[in-house]
Amino acid sequence: MTKKIHIGILLCLSLLAASRMAWADESKISLSQRNALGDLNAVSEKKPSIKWNDKGTPAFLTGKFAVKAEGNKTKPETAVIFLNQQKNLFRIKDADQEFKLKKSERDYLKFEHVRLQQHHQGVPVYGGELIVHFNPEGKITAVNGNYLPDITVSATPKLTSAEALAIAVNSLTSVAPGFIPGQSSGGQAPRYSIRLTPRSSWKYTPFGKVFPGLASQIKGAYPQTGPLGILH
Repeated sequence: MTKKIHIGILLCLSLLAASRMAWADESKISLSQRNALGDLNAVSEKKPSIKWNDKGTPAFLTGKFAVKAEGNKTKPETAVIFLNQQKNLFRIKDADQEFKLKKSERDYLKFEHVRLQQHHQGVPVYGGELIVHFNPEGKITAVNGNYLPDITVSATPKLTSAEALAIAVNSLTSVAPGFIPGQSSGGQAPRYSIRLTPRSSWKYTPFGKVFPGLASQIKGAYPQTGPLGILH
């Protein structure tokens, strides 16, 4: 009984959150997406229902979809195959390249929930995630989350580590007169520190913000395209 109550509460919270999302004007959905939705209707055992987010991609898709795939596939593999099959609907270019398994878990009702993290050129996209839900029969009943299409920012650094560090030191010196990198005063630890993050730890932030006073000086240190986002 307690588990059922918890599930009911989570479902209500999920629906409440969905009701507050900024849905896109469906008139702005592309022709190829409308055609893809028609194709999806033909393969679903249950009439699909879809909500679009403000980026023009599905935020909440429900139905009952049997995925055609050769051989025995795991649920995460099947989830990626489904996204590839529906790439025109989601505006995905290559699900195999763009999604990596974050985690997969089965609830006590034997539904399995596959959480996929979006990547761009090997870099995780902050806030880019889709969750594919399977029923006990192994059919997909829902896909929800947030996929960010048309990312054009390059993941190739424009500066060397030494150049980036020099810009950071110069910038920090301008706002903290007397700052000397790595030097402490009176036995105290340095008040400021600079750390270069390895590329393997980078992430892409769609609407990342840079301190206004440093923006012009470090702009070249991060691959970016206009206001689209930054890699950090």
